Amino acid sequence: MEDQIQALRADAIAAAGEASTLQALEDVRVRFLGRRSDLTQLRKGIGSLSSEERPVVGKLLTGLQGDITTVLETRTE
Repeated sequence: MEDQIQALRADAIAAAGEASTLQALEDVRVRFLGRRSDLTQLRKGIGSLSSEERPVVGKLLTGLQGDITTVLETRTE
């Protein structure tokens, strides 16, 4: 799952970097942070992990969400 998280981080940063308009940035936000995003799906899968893995993966997902938000805010400015 950590590989999926790192791949998602790389995809989100690349997509935000390629966005050239505010609408494109909004589309990136919805794609990576929206209700049907891969991040949301990964969060829903935390319940199926072992009790040792849950806090680690949860922390990684929270960090990923923060990273994506920061990149989008930076690009918006």
